[in-house]
Amino acid sequence: MSLYNDIRTKIEASRTGQVKHSYACYWHILDENTIALRHHNTDIIKLDRRMYATLDNGGWYSVTTKKKLNSVLNEFNVSIVQKNFVWYIYTQFQNAEWQNGMVLAV
Repeated sequence: MSLYNDIRTKIEASRTGQVKHSYACYWHILDENTIALRHHNTDIIKLDRRMYATLDNGGWYSVTTKKKLNSVLNEFNVSIVQKNFVWYIYTQFQNAEWQNGMVLAV
């Protein structure tokens, strides 16, 4: 079972319509094809059933936001690192400077 299917099944079975990922961070359903990981008021990861992840830090370049993103992305051999105050995303196929709204095939 994929991460998407596993989390979506848990959300659908919950009374609240969300599943806790970690402190101040919850998975919820956006639409029939997409779930999202919300950290405070920002959907930092939108994951669709085709396993494409859309990333957004909401302008918060904090250690905590990066940690929340990495807690999911590391499962796909993707990581976000910071060098000289700039975020970079490392995948098995490419390395790139972070941009809000970037989409990754995971």
